[in-house]
Amino acid sequence: MSLRSSLLLGAALALLLAGQAAALPRSTETMLKEVKLLGDPMVADLEQEVTTSPAALIAAAKKEGTLTISGSMRDQDFRKMTGPFRERYPGITLKYISGDTNMRSVTPLIAFRQGKIIADIVEGLGNNVSDYRAAGALAKTDDLPNYKNIPTEMQDPDGYWIAPRLRYWGITYNTSTVKESDLPKTWDDLLTAKAFYNGRIGLLNRPNNFLINLWGAKGAAWSKNFIEKLFTEVKPQFRSEGADVGVELVGAGEFDLSIPTADYRTWEIAHKGAPVAWYSPEPIPLSFSALAVIAGSPHLAAAKLYVNWFLSKEGQVAQFWAEQAPPSHKGMQDPRFLVYPKAILGKQLAPRYPKLLEQDMPTVQKLWDQAWQKASSKSR
Repeated sequence: MSLRSSLLLGAALALLLAGQAAALPRSTETMLKEVKLLGDPMVADLEQEVTTSPAALIAAAKKEGTLTISGSMRDQDFRKMTGPFRERYPGITLKYISGDTNMRSVTPLIAFRQGKIIADIVEGLGNNVSDYRAAGALAKTDDLPNYKNIPTEMQDPDGYWIAPRLRYWGITYNTSTVKESDLPKTWDDLLTAKAFYNGRIGLLNRPNNFLINLWGAKGAAWSKNFIEKLFTEVKPQFRSEGADVGVELVGAGEFDLSIPTADYRTWEIAHKGAPVAWYSPEPIPLSFSALAVIAGSPHLAAAKLYVNWFLSKEGQVAQFWAEQAPPSHKGMQDPRFLVYPKAILGKQLAPRYPKLLEQDMPTVQKLWDQAWQKASSKSR
């Protein structure tokens, strides 16, 4: 064989091997096409991040064979999000427990205290982080290679939890009854916007989704005054529904505004034809949804493999693909992951760091509950 033929054969073989190395799971390729990121430089190292999981961890995870996750995603969204994971690791069966705060984070902790493990991973720990920590219910996972992808302020300093997704909270409004120009620009403006007085706001019993953020950003005195005026002067409707239902009720005309609601849920309802949109007064409440692996899990390897995948660019894109949740990955802070970018970009944020939840949420919750019970009883 001539030198030229050898070089050509070698080049062809190199191209073939490169093509094989670059091959993506079918679901990943579909995902990247649908979110318009296929071939984008942002995800050029996607495969590299996914393959950081040690071979020994993968082997142990496949031997365990199953994994149970407790969180707030709907079942169909979870299945869509985890398509790439299941295609990469077909020997691992994923089970998902979907529920409200009590179901997804309180129930697993009660079970742990009774010596039972009903979930290997718990998502959306919220202000229950300190209870899990006190019970010794959390396993360290900061040895995972993809931990470095998440900003340090979104990690537990001791390595017991991490936040793989962002949540922007604000207000859903009815586009048929409210002009965008009439929306209050700040939370102080909300207190003086008389067009929304006397029941035109549906207030949800969720201070952990916005008030704790404002407490951290504006202080205790401001927050106490805000609660007092909101409850006694603005006089909203006091609603017991969850945030998703709050969005739907705005679309149905039950009230003009719903507080607090998430941007991605509003976008979802709007794209089904409801006359709703989302925005937030400044500062915009921003939360980080904490995730942790349960100590003593019989599926520890599978849990750590899943977390490492979730923190990779593939997992981070997958959650946006499934339910429009923005990634927390340092290399993916891009307007394309915002469903209402004009409502967020360039505006002041009020982050809800998990440490703020641990330290101050009990006080905020007590003040809120007292004011809620007093005001709601008078409105009946």
